[in-house]
Amino acid sequence: LIAYSIFSFLQVLFAIVIYVYNPYNLYNSPYYESSINLFMLVEFLTFNRLIWAVIYNRWLKLVTQVFAVFFILLVLHNWVFEQGFFKYVAHLYVIELFLILITCLFYFAERFSSAPVKNSLTSDFWIISGILVLSATIIPIITVSQMSDFEYKQLSANANSLIFLAYVYLYGFFT
Repeated sequence: LIAYSIFSFLQVLFAIVIYVYNPYNLYNSPYYESSINLFMLVEFLTFNRLIWAVIYNRWLKLVTQVFAVFFILLVLHNWVFEQGFFKYVAHLYVIELFLILITCLFYFAERFSSAPVKNSLTSDFWIISGILVLSATIIPIITVSQMSDFEYKQLSANANSLIFLAYVYLYGFFT
């Protein structure tokens, strides 16, 4: 999680630098969009690995690994054959969050179906709770902001503000 936090900080710092040099066209900057693409992949791999490490059931671990391979192949296919690395595609972010949401549900299903001794509220529980809330919050925000045709820029700015608040909430679960 420390590496994820550092990478998240660097991605935000990179966005600020891009905004300073190009304040009127941040959302169409290929460098900004590529930083989001890279962050999306790192975020998925970090969260997936964290959840994989705390799940005990071998079948659930296998499904979590299959999700990781599927997502990596999907992202690489998009970067190579579809939009390219320098173009952000919102549906990949929704797929990432949906897969993370499912793996979080795997964790909670296993956690609450096991003996009460294992149900102690450890730091893993709170971190994965934050990841679950983040995923469940951002999926509808991204979906609605991408599906609407009216006043896209204003809706996108509002969606980005809500996503930022969701990430702040997530970091509260890390502490």
